[in-house]
This record gives sequence, C-alpha cells and structure tokens, in this order.
Amino acid sequence: MTPPKRQLGLLIAAAIVVANMIGAGVFTSAGFQAAYSFKDPWTMMSTWVVGGVLALCGAASYAELGSLMPRAGGEYVYLREAYHPAVGFMSGWVSLIVGFSAPIAAAALLFASYVAALAPGLAGGPAVKIIACTLIVAMTALHALDARLGGRVQTAFTIAKVLLIVVFVIAGVVVGTGDWGHFAARGDGLSMLGTRAGAASYATALIYVSFAYSGWNAAAYIAGEIEKPQRTLPRALLLGTGVVMLLYITLNLVFLYAVPP
Repeated sequence: MTPPKRQLGLLIAAAIVVANMIGAGVFTSAGFQAAYSFKDPWTMMSTWVVGGVLALCGAASYAELGSLMPRAGGEYVYLREAYHPAVGFMSGWVSLIVGFSAPIAAAALLFASYVAALAPGLAGGPAVKIIACTLIVAMTALHALDARLGGRVQTAFTIAKVLLIVVFVIAGVVVGTGDWGHFAARGDGLSMLGTRAGAASYATALIYVSFAYSGWNAAAYIAGEIEKPQRTLPRALLLGTGVVMLLYITLNLVFLYAVPP
C-alpha cells in the first residue's frame, strides 16, 4: 500500500486544530457557567484558563506521541502500539461513529438550517437534509481530490473564522456599550472552591468548557500527511490550541463586559 504524501505544512496543520476546536460551544457556555460558578465573573473566567491549560497538556502529550509515531490515525495508532491492536480497533470504531460521524451530521444539519433561515422557502421540507448531504459529499470530494487543495480551503475558512472573532472582540470593546463594573466580584467566588459543593459546581462548569476546547488533537489524525512531522506536528498542536485559548479568553471577557453574569 502506497503511503500518503507528506505535503501539509505547519499553517494547514494548525488551521485544522483551530477549526476543529472553535464551534458553538464557546458562544453557548457562558449561561451554563453562570449557573454553576456562583455568578462570579472571575470564577467564570478562571474555567477558561484552566480548560485551556488542560487542553495544552493534552496537546503536549499528543505532540510527544505523534513525534514518536508519525502515522495517520491519532489515538488509534497510539493505543494499538501501546496496548493491543484490538484496543486501537475499538477506539477507531468509537471515533468513527461517535467522534466524527455524529458531529459531522449535526454540523451539516445546522448549516442547512441556517441556509433555510436565509431562504424560508427551503424550510420544512426535505431540502434541509438534501443541503446537509450535499455539503458533506462536496467537502469529502474536495479532500479526496487533493489533500493540499483541501488543506488550503480549510486554512482559508479557518482564517476567516478567526478574523470574524477578532473583529467581534475589538468591536465589542471599542464600540460596545458594556461596563467593566460587571467584573466586580460577586458572592464568595473562588473561595467557594474549598467546599465540596463549590468544587462540584466548578467541575460541572468546567465540563462545558472542556467540550468547547475539544478538538486540540485534530492534527494527530493526519500525521501521516504532515511534512517533517517530528517538528511540525508538535508545533501545530500547541500553536493551534494556544490560539484558541487566547480567542476563548478574550471572547468571554467581551461577553462579561457586555452583560453581567
């Protein structure tokens, strides 16, 4: 079997990490956090810092593993080599069904629902499913046709996504009508973490944050197509995760500047 060409560089690999991490989670987690973090802004912000550090730790671990085993497959390869091929096989099936297929279907349906919102005539019929299926087929064909082309398209979409978030953050601070007084400490805040109930609430809030940070390992799945993987893969994982951490923290600063907890 001919191995895939190693033609993906640092920018594309890092863009894949960023694109896999940034989703709807960061835009919907604040309300859940407020419910579990005593409505204290600094407690809420701390969860994004802690979640980012945990994601960076995971990225660093995968960077080491990816450098040792620079082959496509991510944890499928690592579990197969560390334990037994059967463990890797089971992990692969879980990733295929739960980790990838379900989220791809959900994202495609969500995309189709947005299209239907812009074109109301498409809502309520089979058009939404047709649009979703067409999107999946088109993206699959693009990446199957040429990995480098698919990577460039992925990078372009990722840059656009990041730029939109940066513009949102800047606009929120410069022309927004928020109040930095929203960051005044409320209640017992972080001091509540010393209690069992407080620690449990903080851990629950951190679950939502962890979902938003998921995807930091994305570049490991394509290690077999990355140029100089021993050098490029660790940089891509850490760079992509670090960029997302910075975006998430600044986004939540703007959220709390705009609206009190």
